[in-house]
Amino acid sequence: MKELFLALSTYNQKTNRIIYDLLKNISKNDFDRSLKCYYKNIGENIIHVIRSDIKWLQRFSVFTITEQDNKAFEIINKSKVISGETIVNNFVAFYDLRITLDSKIIDFIKNIKEEEYLMKKQIAFGSQNIELELWKLLLQWLNHQTHHRGQLSIQLEIIGIENDFSKIIDKI
Repeated sequence: MKELFLALSTYNQKTNRIIYDLLKNISKNDFDRSLKCYYKNIGENIIHVIRSDIKWLQRFSVFTITEQDNKAFEIINKSKVISGETIVNNFVAFYDLRITLDSKIIDFIKNIKEEEYLMKKQIAFGSQNIELELWKLLLQWLNHQTHHRGQLSIQLEIIGIENDFSKIIDKI
């Protein structure tokens, strides 16, 4: 199972870099533009995925804030509403945090022993605790990123930015 989860986390890492390369030239207005999606704009979608990945890493107790992570993490935690201007003005910090998170996800998976995938783990999930085999929790986590990349793909198309980061073959 490790090979599968390493492939999925590597795909996430490479695809996230492609996405952030597309995002680096987006204006504040495009980050904030209302797009009639679940997350009403690109900025909210990006922040949701970052916050979610931090929460997953904290659930597994492998996320520690380093000086490198601190600037973007402080920006994210200061306000529930983060405008496109906040992202545009601090894009390097957001990009660095995304790279850090993706590396920590891969490192976490690399350190899982094969027999641990079948072990049940209890984690806080929403307003409840759930207990599932580790592989099921990992699949939920990595699929969540894929789900939001699909939304982001549509959001980018709406503002006129062509994209196609669905191909996994060249990223695993």
